[in-house]
Amino acid sequence: MPEGAVMAGLDSTETRAACRAAFQELMDTMPGATAWFAVDSDEGSNGMVELSCVMRVLDDEDSTWMYDYPFPTLKMPREQFYHGEDAGLEHPACCPPGVRAYLAQVVHPFARSHFGIQNPAEVDGAWYIRVNGELVNQADFDTEDFDAD
Repeated sequence: MPEGAVMAGLDSTETRAACRAAFQELMDTMPGATAWFAVDSDEGSNGMVELSCVMRVLDDEDSTWMYDYPFPTLKMPREQFYHGEDAGLEHPACCPPGVRAYLAQVVHPFARSHFGIQNPAEVDGAWYIRVNGELVNQADFDTEDFDAD
């Protein structure tokens, strides 16, 4: 797990079972629904960026946010967030290295282990850009944006 990731209690068998059951119930009650990642980055005045993610399950008519089942968070220095190493990662091209690293190192493994999503790299989503808690922009990403290297 990357430095700064919060995993307290999230890796237990009970937590994994609860996450999978909640996700499966939504998928069963919303035929044709898909998962969607909402990645939030909040750049604070202390030079750190905090990343978090909540999954959304949506179909053609409705969507449900899974706020009760958040992904682990990750904090990193602003410089690393915008100019970090990300060589070889599959990631949305529109996102900076910090978002790419968070997806590859935290979000995708957690989606696999806790929600049973076999190929999380194919899940669409959006990156919400915040500065000191205030939303300043949003960038959607989808599987067409992913590098295939």
